[in-house]
Amino acid sequence: MLILILSYIIVFSFIISKWSFLRMNSIPSYALILVFLIKIIAGFLSFSYHNYYFAGGDSAIYLRGGQDLIDFSRGNPLRYISLFLNLHRDLPEWESIYSQIIYWDSKSYFNMINDNRNAIRFNSLLSLLSFRNTYVHIIILNFVSIIGLVALYKSFKRFLPQLPSFLIFMAVFLSPSILFWSSGILKETHTIFFVGLYYLVLSKIISTQKPVYIFPLFLLLFFVILSRTYFSAFIIISTIYLLSARIFKIHTLKMNGILLM
Repeated sequence: MLILILSYIIVFSFIISKWSFLRMNSIPSYALILVFLIKIIAGFLSFSYHNYYFAGGDSAIYLRGGQDLIDFSRGNPLRYISLFLNLHRDLPEWESIYSQIIYWDSKSYFNMINDNRNAIRFNSLLSLLSFRNTYVHIIILNFVSIIGLVALYKSFKRFLPQLPSFLIFMAVFLSPSILFWSSGILKETHTIFFVGLYYLVLSKIISTQKPVYIFPLFLLLFFVILSRTYFSAFIIISTIYLLSARIFKIHTLKMNGILLM
């Protein structure tokens, strides 16, 4: 098991050092690799914390539910896709399967989109790559979150070009809340992936005004809504604010540090 864990860490660290998308001006690759290792440790601690105090809590729900989708598919890809897409709800055989997956069906009328189910789906896809190893699962999740955080860093660099890169790096990658909540098997980990890419695409729309980015923007917003429903409201409000500033040329935003013109 240790060899498997170390192998994944080495492979992802190598990707981080070589992938051009993950390169950040003024920030060396080894700094990002160090953040990746810190986040892995934070992810292990987060999982242990939820295990000790909450009998697994949300982490166990999303991990176990994702693995259930694989187990109940019985090695049949079409059956897995059907379960993943929540099909055949009118058939007793399938209903009995769905009833065994905890939180697959939301009991709250306010959770109409059911982001718990979507978290289970996301972790199910990662379970196909993690060989059912919880620690490997956390490593993969943290690599995914690193992509989102790099995208968020790049978008902040576009919006706040006058701020030192080091300060933006510290705020995006090393704030305690980011380290804890975006490192474990939680909704926030994959949400930060979609949020980061969303703001990066939005920053490109504002700076280039190219319509080619509009579809990816709406697609990423859709994924944000699926991942963390209530959080999408803040994303939409901030988008309206930034686009309005660009359209109506609100130059006072420059004094606030947001350079859109």
